[in-house]
Amino acid sequence: MSSIILVLASAALILSAFVVELVRARQAGLVDFLFTTTFVFVLLFGVAPLLVFFAFEAGAIPSEWSFVTHLAPTSGYYAYAVVVALAAYFLLLLGYRLGRSDQGTPERSTHSGLLVLAGVAFSLVGLMSLYLYARDIGGIQFMLETILAYRASAEPVYSRLGFLKTLSPVATGGTVLLFAAIQAGRRSVWMYVVFAFALAVSMLALVVNAGRLMTVQFLLLFPLYFLLRSSHRLLVPMCVAGLLIFGTITVFGHGMFDLFRGTERIATQFENASQGPAEIGIRVGLEFAYPVESLALTLRDVGTEPYAYRWFSDVPIGLAYLMPKRLFALELPETVSMQLSDLVRGPVPADLITFGYWSAGPMGIVIAAIGFGWLVARFEAWFPACRDPVMLTMRAAWIAYLCSRVMYGNPHHTFITALPLVLASAVIYFISRPATDNPQRQA
Repeated sequence: MSSIILVLASAALILSAFVVELVRARQAGLVDFLFTTTFVFVLLFGVAPLLVFFAFEAGAIPSEWSFVTHLAPTSGYYAYAVVVALAAYFLLLLGYRLGRSDQGTPERSTHSGLLVLAGVAFSLVGLMSLYLYARDIGGIQFMLETILAYRASAEPVYSRLGFLKTLSPVATGGTVLLFAAIQAGRRSVWMYVVFAFALAVSMLALVVNAGRLMTVQFLLLFPLYFLLRSSHRLLVPMCVAGLLIFGTITVFGHGMFDLFRGTERIATQFENASQGPAEIGIRVGLEFAYPVESLALTLRDVGTEPYAYRWFSDVPIGLAYLMPKRLFALELPETVSMQLSDLVRGPVPADLITFGYWSAGPMGIVIAAIGFGWLVARFEAWFPACRDPVMLTMRAAWIAYLCSRVMYGNPHHTFITALPLVLASAVIYFISRPATDNPQRQA
């Protein structure tokens, strides 16, 4: 019976999302904040559970992915998790409805020269952070060779300056600003050289942080920008480019990050991929299977000792983790993802719904889902569809970022990874002024 409920609830979520996206009013074009949020939500709690269920029944789950079936997909709690996710989707839509506003942010005029200066400054901060961190742990080569140490059997690398490694992706915010300046008309050989430098620093920072998700979000900015600018004319090629970025980094990301130590990992990944499209599909799907597994185990075990409700304490804890704790010898409480990893018996982040339940049980899910839906609507107003290339760049960057919070709902991770875009958005706000002649909004 539980298997039937799982299949029906997953199908209901997929169908409901399809109908909602088909009939709802949009500000401009197909891709907006709610569309990408819905896409990730359905992937995690609609498509992935079905894939895991049928792969489990067929005995096709690779051994290294056995952790996603610590709780069998045929169990009642697995089906319960999908039903809860279906309810959370409608709560998210309710929050989006509550947050909608026809009054968007007034368009602003930005001095592209100041954008360039800020972009270069962010890139230099990122580069200097990497240099100081590498020098503290034994050099650039050692830094590159130990990128995936915390995921492997080797001891993780600890450093008093570890916060600088976490800070280094601020360079991606600089690259976003430089890209915006180029789109605003600052096109010259010198400008493209500066942009290439910033892009190289950004990629190095992302690789050193072993951030597959951050890398995908960052690279998706570029096809998303051209898709938003041209609306339907570039829909197919930009979607293809986005899917290639998404699929390549999802399947081969860890192998690429480990190339500085050797080719064994990526060779294994190529060998697995060479078994055919079905194998690739299963492995890509399994990359997104942990949220429903985490939610099922959370619904079963959280609320009693040793996994008591956290009462949204992760919000102030996440802010505290922004401080360089090793430099100041700070002892901070565990985050929700740390406790979840203990429950799941593997390192996993807390998704939006799981975070909500850990925070306050069923009421926590209601608060998290409605609150996130409201936030998605507010971002639609703060970064509206427009013709201004600077604001359109920030809209693309935030669309690529915000949807990932469905999968990474832990405030600790959110506060850290959002920092580059928060700083870039703040720079644009402070160096711009209300436009005297507002460009016409896209229809």
